[in-house]
Amino acid sequence: MPPVRDEESETQRKAHAKRVRETRRSTQGVTLEEIKVAEQLVKKKNQQQLHQATQQLGNSEQVHCLILLLRNSVWFCHR
Repeated sequence: MPPVRDEESETQRKAHAKRVRETRRSTQGVTLEEIKVAEQLVKKKNQQQLHQATQQLGNSEQVHCLILLLRNSVWFCHR
């Protein structure tokens, strides 16, 4: 006959397992709204950086490269 676990130790085991699972979740406590706000902040910051670079460098190959770089970083964030 297998040993019988008492209720207290079983409750402790379940609580511990739950804590371990929660710490493994990389998005623990992050809501969809928070993700959308963060995406908007990244987009706004990229647009500001592009605007600043355009003003500083004017129309040149460097601006074109910066545009491509910023577009790629936004794409990378949304993969």
